[in-house]
Amino acid sequence: MTSYKQQLVKQLVGVDAQRLVVRHRSNLHFTAIDATSFPSQFPIDVEYLRLRKPITILCEGLLMYLTFAEKQQVFANVREILEIHGGVWITPDLITQDDLNHLRQISPGLQRLNQTASIVSRRSINNYHFENLDHVKRFAYEQGFWVEEYSTLDVMDQLTCLEALGINSDVASSILACLSVFALTLCNSA
Repeated sequence: MTSYKQQLVKQLVGVDAQRLVVRHRSNLHFTAIDATSFPSQFPIDVEYLRLRKPITILCEGLLMYLTFAEKQQVFANVREILEIHGGVWITPDLITQDDLNHLRQISPGLQRLNQTASIVSRRSINNYHFENLDHVKRFAYEQGFWVEEYSTLDVMDQLTCLEALGINSDVASSILACLSVFALTLCNSA
């Protein structure tokens, strides 16, 4: 997955057409780790992370496959690195049963997608979701984090792929309306 995401970033960052070179982002690093490991495999003491310079940790498509015990370990590992460097953890993965129930009403095919994901991951992902947003916030707080929620509907006007992919904007809006991205910061950070 890390290699795949690196290729996607190369495409998104782009190529300087005049020089025909791939643009380099000196502040973007990919590291393949087991986020659930103890002790943590997060790269804490590496040259590209400077002490007291805030970092951003991005996580997508992970937490929904983890048990609550595994989620706790990921939270502990992220907390450890943020306690040293400061910064924020951004993820859309704090999915709730309320969100899933709403999505299933909009898109019955989501159940088949969940079944496929469960087969491929060999995990029953339906058992690993938070009950509701209060459960998310309570769990995060117990792990030492404040949670700020941002609706993905806020970016609806920036999506350029809907027409090209033949996606009805009303359907996209109804799906985005129940999805969020979360920014987590340490409870004791300023």
